Amino acid sequence: MNKKNEFGYGVDYARQIILNALNFGSVKINAQEPFQWKSGYRMPIYNNNRILANKKVNRALVWGGFIDLMKKNNIPNPDIFSGVAIGGIPWAILIAHELGCDFIYVRSENKGHGLKQTIECLGSNEEVKGKKIIIIEDLFSTGGSSLEIIDNVREAGGIVDFCLAIFSYEFPETEKVFKTAKCANLSIANYDTLLDVGLEHGFFKKSEEKLLKEWREDPLGWGEKNGFPRVVSSL
Repeated sequence: MNKKNEFGYGVDYARQIILNALNFGSVKINAQEPFQWKSGYRMPIYNNNRILANKKVNRALVWGGFIDLMKKNNIPNPDIFSGVAIGGIPWAILIAHELGCDFIYVRSENKGHGLKQTIECLGSNEEVKGKKIIIIEDLFSTGGSSLEIIDNVREAGGIVDFCLAIFSYEFPETEKVFKTAKCANLSIANYDTLLDVGLEHGFFKKSEEKLLKEWREDPLGWGEKNGFPRVVSSL
């Protein structure tokens, strides 16, 4: 049953965000004709959470989902929210604005021109040293992009204990990455929710469910096992 929160809405944020993402096309599922990812691997899931930022209804859901996630996990407001480029930036700005916190975004490496900064949006006399910072992602995949940002913020003296995302595949390797980094990774929605909502609303067939569950256990080997070999560029 959906629980009523302090905003007065009876919203299950995880399920509603997933349903909207499927309806708006920011998440697609196709185990019969998998999508080719940048790596060349063929995957049954396509995820582009940036599309959710387009509509007010989706922005409100994601904002509410992050606040709900923080409250459920007793996460206090930080000094600063930081978005992981590019997908996490609009959400970090939105949350920071609504909660009255500061915002930064952090590059994975120094800019090669101008002031050659890694951390952007700080005033000339500002620094992150000693400040509590929450990192915002749109998607947890391997966790590599988040880890780079966490490391850079910590090197500058910032305190990072939490990294939050709209969605997570919850790959076992990703969980290990964050555990090693001693940073809690929490998401509004996850892959189990996606499969549950997707099946309920007819976005894939019951006969495909087993294939989709197998993908999370071995995402890099899934395509080869099912007749969809990795596409290797000749360039």
